[in-house]
Amino acid sequence: MYKYLFNNKKYTAIFFALLPFRAACTVVITFLLANTIDCAMNQQLDKLPKYIIGFILYIIFDYLIDIANGYYKFNMIQSGTVALRSELFHKYINMKFEDYSAENTGTYFSTIETDVDTIRETFFFIIDTLSEILIMGVALIVVYVYSWQIGVFLTITTIVQALIPVIFDKPLDRAGQKYSQVHEKYTSVLREGLSGFLTAKIFYAEKNIEDKYKKILNKSEQCWKNREFKEEFITDCSYIFNKISYLGVFVFGSFLIMTGTLKLSIIVAIADIVSYISNPALYLVSDIARLKTASEPFRKIQKILCLPEEFDEIEEDCNISNYAVSLIDFTVKYNNERKLFKNINYNFERGKKYLITGESGCGKSTMLSMIAGIRENYAGEILIGDKNIKKIGRKTITSTLCYIDQDPFFFDDDIYTNITFGKNISEQEVTDTLKKVGLQKLLQSMDAGIKTNLCENANRISGGEKQRISIARALVEKTPILIFDEITSHLDEKNTKEIEKLILELEDVTVIMVSHNPTDVMINAADEVLVLDKNGLSV
Repeated sequence: MYKYLFNNKKYTAIFFALLPFRAACTVVITFLLANTIDCAMNQQLDKLPKYIIGFILYIIFDYLIDIANGYYKFNMIQSGTVALRSELFHKYINMKFEDYSAENTGTYFSTIETDVDTIRETFFFIIDTLSEILIMGVALIVVYVYSWQIGVFLTITTIVQALIPVIFDKPLDRAGQKYSQVHEKYTSVLREGLSGFLTAKIFYAEKNIEDKYKKILNKSEQCWKNREFKEEFITDCSYIFNKISYLGVFVFGSFLIMTGTLKLSIIVAIADIVSYISNPALYLVSDIARLKTASEPFRKIQKILCLPEEFDEIEEDCNISNYAVSLIDFTVKYNNERKLFKNINYNFERGKKYLITGESGCGKSTMLSMIAGIRENYAGEILIGDKNIKKIGRKTITSTLCYIDQDPFFFDDDIYTNITFGKNISEQEVTDTLKKVGLQKLLQSMDAGIKTNLCENANRISGGEKQRISIARALVEKTPILIFDEITSHLDEKNTKEIEKLILELEDVTVIMVSHNPTDVMINAADEVLVLDKNGLSV
């Protein structure tokens, strides 16, 4: 994970290169304070202007170093966060369908947003502590140079401060894990509740959904409170020794002054840099506490980053000359137990139109998704030409066949982008295709034409218009194999017949279409009408 956190080597190198200069300022200010006080006590006014100039230069130099430090630190943080979130999204978008569908999408959202935020707040800002630790080391050396007795005293109190989080190691770890798990569930419930807005209205279930949200919200905030309180408690315990360090310098220093061991100027100078020693120890306690609470998000993200991608060990480029689709001993089980169908052997010939019917729940949609290479949890083989689909990369599959399911998704973007997905397809070709699927009136009604934004999940258009746009998606791809899953389910009879006629008239294209309620047009015009049941495919 650290290669993402410190993604930009330039910013990282400059940031750490500046740290010695910040530490050097500690030595300078101690020297200036001690000598200025000695000058005042000895009434050496002629030397005072020199020290005033020294203070001015110190302030300017320290200011410039802090500005540069902050600039490179936040650039490093930004670069690392972008790299980490991008890689997580890359992992998710390239997961196998079976792996992706095993979790609620709210879980993925929570990981990319909440867990990465936790990592950023915890791990990235610890780089501040690294800087402070270096300054603390330099400050301790300075103290030892002036007084080994006070140096030993500050070393002991600092070590005690640093040991406090070790004592509370397990409670902090548990609190962090609990919050991460519950907040993940909270994100899922929140997303589910907002996505189910219309369903809640239809069934008058607003109160039920709201109560469910409030319950998980209270639980999530309770876990947050417990985590934060434990961190605050540990910090407060450490703060006691922080005060002991500061006040102890004066008490112990007074004794050393009375014994003639030290001068007042040295005590004042040491007192000024005590904060450089005790404060980093205090922050370190807080950061270690956050590290413990962030251990669960860290483990989750690390696990995701190690996931294999869909394209691993797959032949990405594959020449396919014959676009027939063959099922060989094709067997599918439901939840690895009940068999949907067993040992199906069938060949979908190139250029023919196939209609698959069957009872609801018999596995029609499952079969199509497997032929399209979306699902892989089956036994036997699916071949495109003579190539096993499990050995063909997604790039080759999607250039060979296009799969349109019964519930197409639309992005909050314009019509053109929702059809081309950024591919190099001309606007004129997209417009012609939309007219071909019967959307000419829709285009005429929109001032921006194909550049009209469809809003979230195409809320601006009807269900039938969505289906026609999804068919246009398939047609502009110009793949030799088209797979349609209940694509006319939201259309009236007239439009259904028009779309079916359009599909059946496509030349030199293999069409495999599923429908539980096909029209006479489809039944009469299809080259083969197949029935799917537990015994397999039959004519």
